[in-house]
Amino acid sequence: YIYSIAMLIDEMNESAEDKVAFRLFATDYSSKELALAQHGVYHEDVVRNVRQKHIWKYFAAEGDSYRLNDRIKNLVDFSEYDLLDKESSSPPASIFGDFDLVFCSNLLFYYRTEVQQEILGKICRSMSPNGYLISGEAERDIVSRHECFRAVAPPSAIFQRTKHRGSL
Repeated sequence: YIYSIAMLIDEMNESAEDKVAFRLFATDYSSKELALAQHGVYHEDVVRNVRQKHIWKYFAAEGDSYRLNDRIKNLVDFSEYDLLDKESSSPPASIFGDFDLVFCSNLLFYYRTEVQQEILGKICRSMSPNGYLISGEAERDIVSRHECFRAVAPPSAIFQRTKHRGSL
């Protein structure tokens, strides 16, 4: 997902008078998964649903795979990060968090309720005051029960942070 977001912002900036300054962070607990993502090479089956104009613009064919161009890959900082680490509040590469937009998908439903709430609390504390959280559809109900988030457009899985850090 992170490279898709980078491509969308890149396209938006191409046609915008005022460019959006941005920095993207991708985290995972697994250094192996991070290395695969950083590599940016996808089998043709994976890019089957990518628009042809995006394939031409952002990828180079390599046999039965496609390699993402370096310009887009360089828009993303990758960081190994454990959401369950009680000693940290945000990924190291981000320094202090203050994220405007967080994507957390296909993760929360693997954990017990109390761990889900801990993770959501950490996400909340790392966000800007009116930041947004986008979760997976399967996690919409989990997020909606957390006091820090309000649904923006039910039944979507888009939430806005409602509490300030001092009140958490």
